[in-house]
Amino acid sequence: MKISLNTLFVGLILLINALSLNSQCLDFSFEESTDGSDLLIDMRVDNFTDILAIQMAFGYPPENLQLLEVTSDALLGINSSNFNLNNPGYIAFVWNDAIGNSIADGTSLMQFRFQVLDPSPSAIIILDQSPLEVEIVNNDFEELCYTTENIIINDPRAKILGNITHDIDANCTESPDDKPLEGWKVKISSDTETFYKFTNSSGQYIIPVDFGEYTIEVVPINDLWSPCIASKTVLVDTEGIDYPVSFVINPEEESSALSVGIKAARLRRCFDNDYQIVYSNDGTVASTNTIIEIELDDNLDFVDANISGVAVIGQAVSVNLGTVESGESGNFKVTVNVNCDNTVLGEVLCAEAEISSDDSMIPPSNWNGAVLVTEINCEGDSVEVIITNIGNNDVISALDFIVIEDDVMFHSNKTDPTQSEQRSFKYEDKGGVYRVVVDQPVGYPYGTFETDFVQPCDDDNAGSYEFVSMFPNADDAPVVDIECHEVIGSYDPNDILAYPVGYRAEHRIDANQDIEYTIRFQNTGTDTAFNIAIENVIDPSLDIESLIPGSASHDYVLTILENGSLRFDFYNVLLPDSIANMSGSNGFVSYRVSQKLDLPIGTQISNTADIYFDFNDAIVTNTYSHLIGEEFIEVILDNKTILLDNELVAAPNPAVDIMRVEVPETTKDVSYILYNVNGMIINAANCPSNVFYINKGMMSSGIYILEIKSEDHTIGRKKLMFN
Repeated sequence: MKISLNTLFVGLILLINALSLNSQCLDFSFEESTDGSDLLIDMRVDNFTDILAIQMAFGYPPENLQLLEVTSDALLGINSSNFNLNNPGYIAFVWNDAIGNSIADGTSLMQFRFQVLDPSPSAIIILDQSPLEVEIVNNDFEELCYTTENIIINDPRAKILGNITHDIDANCTESPDDKPLEGWKVKISSDTETFYKFTNSSGQYIIPVDFGEYTIEVVPINDLWSPCIASKTVLVDTEGIDYPVSFVINPEEESSALSVGIKAARLRRCFDNDYQIVYSNDGTVASTNTIIEIELDDNLDFVDANISGVAVIGQAVSVNLGTVESGESGNFKVTVNVNCDNTVLGEVLCAEAEISSDDSMIPPSNWNGAVLVTEINCEGDSVEVIITNIGNNDVISALDFIVIEDDVMFHSNKTDPTQSEQRSFKYEDKGGVYRVVVDQPVGYPYGTFETDFVQPCDDDNAGSYEFVSMFPNADDAPVVDIECHEVIGSYDPNDILAYPVGYRAEHRIDANQDIEYTIRFQNTGTDTAFNIAIENVIDPSLDIESLIPGSASHDYVLTILENGSLRFDFYNVLLPDSIANMSGSNGFVSYRVSQKLDLPIGTQISNTADIYFDFNDAIVTNTYSHLIGEEFIEVILDNKTILLDNELVAAPNPAVDIMRVEVPETTKDVSYILYNVNGMIINAANCPSNVFYINKGMMSSGIYILEIKSEDHTIGRKKLMFN
């Protein structure tokens, strides 16, 4: 009697032994293909008619191949519970159904995905031996035969491979002294397809290919580098042959090129939360005295960092990295606690990271040196916007700025501060989220705008918090990254986020606006997750060549698959389950990507990810969509600003008999109301000009409140005193 691992076979075993072997035979065949650097083995079947149950096992050499996942057509209801994958080199499969099933010849029964550990030829075979011999039973409880041909994986197939190196000796020839360049993208294209490959730590890339003519080129990581030869073409026409295509990269100029990223999976109120910070020097020379400055929100309390050289002063965390060599990258973690007493759910907290060094250089441009920074604060019953020129030159041409309340632009103006000049504007606070956005001077190399926001001055207006993340932060420059998160209690464990969130329900953004995606995952199972894989299809409206990998909770391997999808593999991650370790069960990965140039208005960009925990079925995240728009912000202009203290002049104050009041000449239709301290109106008048006088007359000595109006809109208040 054959040994069966499925309970159905126990009940059928006497019937099977009593019946003669049927002449029907299932024919299993294997098809090999590649997906990036992964190998896909598709197992197809013929003569699958009225099949009630199957059990079988497969073998493969684990020293050559690492099984990443097994998937199956949902037609038969096959899922992860039908497989036992716990032993490397061995795959057990058991399936049955209450009634016999039939599928068309050539249907894919299952698909194996392998990572190649050793490029030597390997075999995947059907094992017909104890403890899991092959058993196939049809609707008549007849045991069926099968035929198959084992497949040789990596059987001589052509490969394009090569090295990408820094030309240390500047002779445009590959030599032993050249330095390998890790993480560079190589583009391989033919008449029918285009795919990409990242170089490994040895600067090497390998890609199996079919016959055909291919053009190979390197995508320079920035403008400081230039390949000695822009592209190379090879004709692949022989199996089992390696086609070497290497590139030597020359520095265009000597400069470091620093970048930094900061990311947290989420911010849970009253809990410790981790920020992951990544940095790199993609320049041609080392950076010296390299510093990362992290500015934490007032309600983020620093707890710890897993790196040396940390100094903490208030909310500023400084990390001294010392010398960062050309091509060097690293990461570290900063743990913070979200303050319980001063935060509410939904409130947005931000952290900003900036990297600099002794040899930091400003990219050349036609910029004149002016730099605008913004600040926006609650000031009593008003909101004050401050725009300061911190550059080394005046603003030559007045620059536009707008002020937004929640999601409506209510003020538009221009400003041209001179060097070191600060200009202030006040607005009546109506309880929303206020944001100022000001253009930077033409040619400014670190972005086109500057922005700041203030959350509702009245903490009770929590409904406005959602408007904070609707608009982008001013962190286009690689040396700066700003991360903003809503404070949460409970959360969805597996999802995809995008920043900027986008305007209103349609998530509208401007054309050419970069998007930063974060894919979050949590092990909500009952045991440790050993390997996690995320597959993420890149929308065709995005430029995959612009992809910049970002921060992540754990080390990962990124592969660009042949269909343009991304695959993030977290090997041996040992992610605990949420019951054993709630905090440690979470993870994330992020990346930044640009749109293709000048997408038409109305283009929709969507993103969904599949998350695989070990060999379980995929968890499909939400779909995040953006809509390309133009001038989409609702505009309800009310360009009356509240007068600053120095713009509303009352003198002398205190006064004995007469007080002179002056407002800016640009103020139109001026009127005033004078109140006593009990709120009673003492006097009111329309003013023929911007200068008028208040007589004490019969008023008692004491304190009064002067309210100034322009076009029936309150623009300022001042405390007056008569002796």
